Amino acid sequence: MESIFQTIHFNPMDFLFQCINILVIIFVLNKFLFKRVGKVIDARKKEIEDNMAGVDSAWQEVKDKEATYTGLMTQAKQKYQTIIDTASKEGEALKQHLQDQAKEEAASMLSQAKKDIQIEKRQALDSIQDEVATLVANGTRAILKKEIDPEMQKDLVNDFVKETGEVNG
Repeated sequence: MESIFQTIHFNPMDFLFQCINILVIIFVLNKFLFKRVGKVIDARKKEIEDNMAGVDSAWQEVKDKEATYTGLMTQAKQKYQTIIDTASKEGEALKQHLQDQAKEEAASMLSQAKKDIQIEKRQALDSIQDEVATLVANGTRAILKKEIDPEMQKDLVNDFVKETGEVNG
């Protein structure tokens, strides 16, 4: 085996010193470098975890606000629809009320107009009756004052027709 060690130029003492050197270097690096680097890495890892937790909480807050916003929008839409429906119903009720009121007023005016027409018709008939009575009385007086012969009767009728035509025309 020694021949193998000589061919590859292996010296066990050198190997031992090199192992000790490596262990010393590892110890020194571990003591001064790896612990500090580990602390920096741990601090950075904690900072990243904290940031991720912050991102998660911010994301959850965004989702909560979105849900709240969606709820508020739904409520606003429902309230808007309720207001529109109420306004439509009130508008229809007002329209119906105004139509009913207009119909009542029209019926009242029509009824009053019919009454006025009846009154004027009655007054016109009364006036015509009074005039006819006056004409008949005048005609009767004229007849009673004169003796009647056919020629005179014809004149009386013509006079009566003329008077009646003047009164009506």
